[in-house]
Order: sequence, then structure tokens, then C-alpha cells
Amino acid sequence: NHMKEGADLLQAWKKEIPEGTEAYLHWSVLFYMWSICKYVRCVKLEYFFLCTVSMICAFQFIKKITNNDVLGILSMLYLLCFYSRGFFWFMLEPWGTVPLMLGLVFMAYDQHILSASFLLLSFFFKENFFIAPLAIALTHMAWLVYTRPSRKESKKVVPYIVALLAIIGFMLCHLPTYAEPVYTYVGYFFCGKVYLHFFIHHLSHFMYPIGLVNFLLAILGATSIPNRQMKVLLLAIIVVTHFSLLM
Repeated sequence: NHMKEGADLLQAWKKEIPEGTEAYLHWSVLFYMWSICKYVRCVKLEYFFLCTVSMICAFQFIKKITNNDVLGILSMLYLLCFYSRGFFWFMLEPWGTVPLMLGLVFMAYDQHILSASFLLLSFFFKENFFIAPLAIALTHMAWLVYTRPSRKESKKVVPYIVALLAIIGFMLCHLPTYAEPVYTYVGYFFCGKVYLHFFIHHLSHFMYPIGLVNFLLAILGATSIPNRQMKVLLLAIIVVTHFSLLM
């Protein structure tokens, strides 16, 4: 609304977050993507283009790991529903899903450097949500190396280790931004600050707009994957990323 009134992005953001604006923006790739757009309609065009890329990636990813075109089309339609919610245009999660899907599709095609790079990039859209897929991918690759030790398998895990170390290094360089959320989570688990009514409320809405049904459909779809390793990977990503929003 501020941009529609004539303010540029930074001015609009400062009106919404008058204190600590720079601290909030310094890590977000979205700020730099949005700043090249003078008008809201330009942001929507950028959003449309990236979402289209993400939907194509979803189809290719699901088709690759299931060898089923129908499941690929259903995945595209789900993302279409997710992206087309009008009030999501300036939310971080839909934009961060784009590099996440690119990371997954490159993983399926054994392009692990590109996969780790895009999973790393997704962190800089929504850090508390998109760090989980990278950590799970690293665990998955490490498990493959452990079960099938070879030089070829060992090379697969290196890009994910580098990406996770880059995130840790970045967080250490910006402690004022990340220290408070970490202390908050620690307080939840070790100081008994868990609000049961808040947890139950989110448990029934954590896949808004249609609640628990989406989560169960995602689990059902993941179980249809014939590749056991990819099945375990996706089930872990689905469960961890969804329930991380409940904290």
C-alpha cells in the first residue's frame, strides 16, 4: 500500500518497521529483488515468472523420482493454488519455495553443487523455515556415504557441508539478528515456555488454508515414491518443515 502511494521499497519498509529496518533487511535476497521493481505490478510480474519456474521444477522433480506424469501435474496444481493466494505476494515463504524446488530438482538429477547452492539461497529468503531442507539433505547424503562408502559418494556430501558451514558463518557474523530467536527456542524447550493452546491452534492450521489435509496428502504422495532413499528424504523434509512452524 505504501508503494502504491508513491514510496519506494525502502521508504515503505521503514514506515512499517521504523526501528531496526536495516537489521531486518540485511540478509534477505527478496529486498534486493524487490528493490529493482518500482511498482507493485512489477513485483507481481517477477513473482509470476519465478513461480512458473518453480512449478516446472516441481513437475520435473516428481516425474523424475516417481516416473509418474500425473503426480507431477498434481504437484504443479498444488503449487499453483499455493502461489495464487493474493495476500502472499509480499510474504517470504512463497518466494523461498522457488530456490527450494530448484535445489530438490537438481538433487534428483545428481547435480549436487547446484542443489546445495539453491538450498543455501532459499535460506536467505526465510531462514527459520528453509534451513531445515538443507540440513536434512546433508544428513541424507552423509547417510548414503556411510552405507555406500566410495569416493564418488563422498563427493556428493561436500557441497551440502560447505553450504551449511556458510550459513553458520553468516549467522555468527550477524549475532544481534540471530541470537534472540535462538534464545527464544532454547527457552521454549528448557524453560518450560510452551503454550499448549498456541500449539494446538497451529497444529490445526499449519498448512493453511485447508489444514491437516494438505499435510496428510503430502505424506501419502511421498509414500508412493519407489526410490526408498528419496522417499525417506522427502518424508523428513515434509515433517520437519511443517512442524517447525508450530514452535
